[in-house]
Amino acid sequence: AAELAPPFAAVLDDCYARQDAVARVLLAGFERALSVPPRTLLQMFEDGAGDFGTIRLLHYPGDGGGAGSALADTTGIGPHTDFECFTLMHQNAPG
Repeated sequence: AAELAPPFAAVLDDCYARQDAVARVLLAGFERALSVPPRTLLQMFEDGAGDFGTIRLLHYPGDGGGAGSALADTTGIGPHTDFECFTLMHQNAPG
């Protein structure tokens, strides 16, 4: 985030640290739900790069036409595969 203009970089760094904290809690919950020993899943991530994922900031501009409009039909994220253990998304509209 160093190449981003302040204070945006600091906000993203804080968000990333919070994301890691949430991931640790979720992995502990997954371990418990799966009846595996504590830290079984967590150690798989700690033995690697030391973090839990990637933050992608995506914004798709609206054209004011809503669903079915030309821009709504051609703008968005294409088919892809997430490469993290799980994906957390913030969504501000149904769909």
